[in-house]
Amino acid sequence: MKDLASHLLDILQNALRANATRIAITIQDEVQPNVWQCTIADNGCGMTKAELQQATTPFFTTKKGKSGGLGLPLFQQCCEQTGGSLKLCSEKGKGTTVTAVLHTNHKACPPVGNLPLVVVIAAGEKADVELCYQYKQEQYKFSSAKERQAGLPLQRADVIALLRDEMQWGLNEIGVKL
Repeated sequence: MKDLASHLLDILQNALRANATRIAITIQDEVQPNVWQCTIADNGCGMTKAELQQATTPFFTTKKGKSGGLGLPLFQQCCEQTGGSLKLCSEKGKGTTVTAVLHTNHKACPPVGNLPLVVVIAAGEKADVELCYQYKQEQYKFSSAKERQAGLPLQRADVIALLRDEMQWGLNEIGVKL
């Protein structure tokens, strides 16, 4: 995958397939020098201990009758190539948390990519998606639940474009260059 947003999209799709109704994305960018950390926590069906141990094994999948199982191994490889790490915590019936740490000063660190579009696309699904992006000491927050309460139809293309642009502007305002 060419950027971090693509990896995040894969994890968000996993959460949605796991019937998550709430997904929280917390990103800390340059809070520590040259470190980008992202935590995605969901309240989906979670994994057993055996599934969790296999989750980063290439081609392992919990999807019945489906192939795949490359998203987490590729993200782990991406993190480790920068000197970072990928950590998974999960409990059956409670949800899953994925924490990625990358060192941004390493030449193997990919760009963030179109994070606003990825978040807004996930927000158009049934789950409430929250983003908290901290860049150094500044912070930007987005909540699909608040947008739904305001009556916005999050699956319409014009609303997706509007929210993507609004998020891009908000992230730029705090200094994030995507």
